[in-house]
Amino acid sequence: MKHEGLNLNIIKQSLKHIGREKVCEYIKSSPTGKYARKIWFLYEFLLEDILPIDDIGRASYVRLVNPNDYYCGKDVKSPRHRIVNNLLGNRFFAPLVRRSARLAQLEERNLSEVARNITKQYDESILARAVRYLYTKEIIASWEIEREKPDKAKAARFVALLQRDYSRDQLTKNMLVSIQQEIVDDRFALDDYRSFQNYVGEEPEPGEVLVHYIAPRPCDLPDLMDGLLQCASWMFASQVDPVVIAAVISFGFVFMHPFEDGNGRLHRFLIHYVLSKLGFTPQGIVFPISAVILREEREYDRVLESFSKPLSELMEDYEVNDLGEMTVNSETRDFYRYLDFTTIAEFLYQCVDRTVLTDLEKELDFLSRYDVIKRQLKEVIDMPDRRIDLFIKCVRQNNGSLSTRKRSSLFKMLTEAEVNQMENIIKKNTR
Repeated sequence: MKHEGLNLNIIKQSLKHIGREKVCEYIKSSPTGKYARKIWFLYEFLLEDILPIDDIGRASYVRLVNPNDYYCGKDVKSPRHRIVNNLLGNRFFAPLVRRSARLAQLEERNLSEVARNITKQYDESILARAVRYLYTKEIIASWEIEREKPDKAKAARFVALLQRDYSRDQLTKNMLVSIQQEIVDDRFALDDYRSFQNYVGEEPEPGEVLVHYIAPRPCDLPDLMDGLLQCASWMFASQVDPVVIAAVISFGFVFMHPFEDGNGRLHRFLIHYVLSKLGFTPQGIVFPISAVILREEREYDRVLESFSKPLSELMEDYEVNDLGEMTVNSETRDFYRYLDFTTIAEFLYQCVDRTVLTDLEKELDFLSRYDVIKRQLKEVIDMPDRRIDLFIKCVRQNNGSLSTRKRSSLFKMLTEAEVNQMENIIKKNTR
């Protein structure tokens, strides 16, 4: 605790191993000492076991977590220990995020204000067009991460969810269940958290299951999810950076995997929900964060594996039957309670940084030139507007050139010289 920071799970298991009697002896030997009081508080907080020690009485309050080293929640005084509990969470879900040098650098960029200044440069018609495009881009990318393609009805429902004003909405179980029902096939929608063991895996050979990630046991899920939602409520009322909060809530949710389907999409929805609710995103604008995640898919997988790989080394006592149904036989809930989200917060903040400084500005700039591009393309060949729009879309989707397949199937009426000239017009007008 003095030199290596906090790992609440290690502290909890250590205190259990040391035992109640020895912990009491240590605290009584120095009852007003800073570390004795912290250990006393953590013993009772983590193990839910009140020690046979009288309340301190008089002593200066000491913060449990150093705010210079960690992001902290609202101060809650514990008179019994004269400790200020400033953890981000609670006994059911207590995340930690270190104030790393990288996070400090990203916070200093003031990306929320940068995004507002970017959008102020464009008139309302350009912004309205941009909003439609950015919502569509976000939805397509979010589904593509999972190697899926949304139908029009699902896409429309997801756009409606993203466009809602969440400033007054509380993040609740009912809200999560309702959104899950909106974005998944009716046959796999649940009206409560799952009652079965969930895991991520594959079956490369018949009868051989390769498990990548094991979610919490269904019996542990209600407390864990209640802890996550309570943690969200506390953080929303704190001064913690919105991107850090979004990282904790969205990734904490996906690690819980509380539903049968739609967990990944809901995870990415929660990023937007938090940034919108806390006013980080300009009103009416959605950051195409999923598009950046898609480009950074390897890094995204690495960040997820920073939790799942160490977890898999600890999860040994489970069985998978012939139907692919899993049973976890050991106690595992503490693995999901006390996570360090620092690496995850750095990744998400980096995605937001790239979204604001690259994708958002680029898309707004491109749309502001769209009419000019169309006029110049029509000077090369006077195609109908629908075909011009399709040509622009195909070229942009293929990083500045028309693919051979699209050219033969959609634009075989164009000569090679015309295609080259039209590609160059789009490149010239695109940053």
